[in-house]
Amino acid sequence: MKENLEKDLVEIFEENTKHGLTEKEHVMLFADFGGSTSLVEKYDIFFSSWLLQSYLNCASKIILASEGTICAFEGDGIMGKFEGKNKATNAVKCGFKIQWAVENLIQPKINELFPNHRYTIHQVVGIDCSQLTEIKTNIWEYYDILWVGRAANYSAILTCINNPQYSTYITNEVYCKLTPELKGFESNELWTEIHEQGINSRVFRSNQTLKI
Repeated sequence: MKENLEKDLVEIFEENTKHGLTEKEHVMLFADFGGSTSLVEKYDIFFSSWLLQSYLNCASKIILASEGTICAFEGDGIMGKFEGKNKATNAVKCGFKIQWAVENLIQPKINELFPNHRYTIHQVVGIDCSQLTEIKTNIWEYYDILWVGRAANYSAILTCINNPQYSTYITNEVYCKLTPELKGFESNELWTEIHEQGINSRVFRSNQTLKI
């Protein structure tokens, strides 16, 4: 195995050297279910499976309906990619819509189908914009695309901020690209700024929802 792995390292180097790597600006959105470890530890497998599947199903369809592309499923989270002139606005609206679905579709169904569980769902969406490079891992037959760049990492890191009162976190690079109606920072209607360690950017958070 050692020899094969060493050969792979050289082949990857030669392949990237030969064809080069292209960067393109994308907005990346990561939607993450909050508290999945506690969920599976405290509740039965049927409820846990239904809830995680329902959340990822809603998030996936909202990403696609918001002109996004699904890049990956990572545990109990999903990553979407947005391109084009309105990529930041589409991504933020998508985040607001996911939270609306959580509050107005999933939570009522939890209360209806599992009244004895008394469970309150929480999720977080992180969004960042940067130059990204698309590379193939050549490991899996499907979903073997890896996105290398800040936005792929920051969007996931933002979901680690633990504050149930807010559901959407964006970097300044995303905020600056929003349409005027989605800003509203000066009037404190939509966003509040926070300082987050490990993020080399201004960060804004919101508890806004958008009906689907």
